[in-house]
Amino acid sequence: CPRLFRIVHVDKQAFPFGARARAFGNALHAAIAAYERSRRSPDAALEELARSGARLTPCDLEEARAIVWWRHDARRLSVARPTLIEGPLATSIGGRYLGARLDRLERVGEELHLVEMKTGLRVDPELVRVQTAILACAVWRVFETLPSEWTLEDLRARRFVRLEAEHDPAALGDFVQSLGRRMAIGDYEPAPYRPDLCKR
Repeated sequence: CPRLFRIVHVDKQAFPFGARARAFGNALHAAIAAYERSRRSPDAALEELARSGARLTPCDLEEARAIVWWRHDARRLSVARPTLIEGPLATSIGGRYLGARLDRLERVGEELHLVEMKTGLRVDPELVRVQTAILACAVWRVFETLPSEWTLEDLRARRFVRLEAEHDPAALGDFVQSLGRRMAIGDYEPAPYRPDLCKR
């Protein structure tokens, strides 16, 4: 998000959304990462949640536990195998650095699937699709293959949303390079202006 980049890295200000929401998201992301790394063990997720969720309110902790169990019921029979879990990718495109942090990249047969998780109360799949396009470009540059499927895990809403995946690497590259060019000249604001753009 160019706007969030400007606020945090250029203006050196705090994140523009609440500490409680960030704590909930961080704890749940850590618990789900532990779940996926342990070959889908709910016990590993709950142990991580007890550790990383120590600052959560009792209500938020209970909600996070419920999400862990919901995901376990939905994911335990999946044939997808993780390739990257909560991990960074670094590459360049058009002479500019492209760094991304992926929630999860999975392999299903010969295909890669990209998964983006959101923990906000209101999640707009179209905004997540824009973010996922940047992540998919990074995957393409590093793995030399595009993710064939993009999925949003809207965790509080307890839903999986299939996002429209872009399968043209040139289109993804053009999009990311245009974003980089705008940021290079100091254009960090979305057009039209959307103050809710970076909310989780």
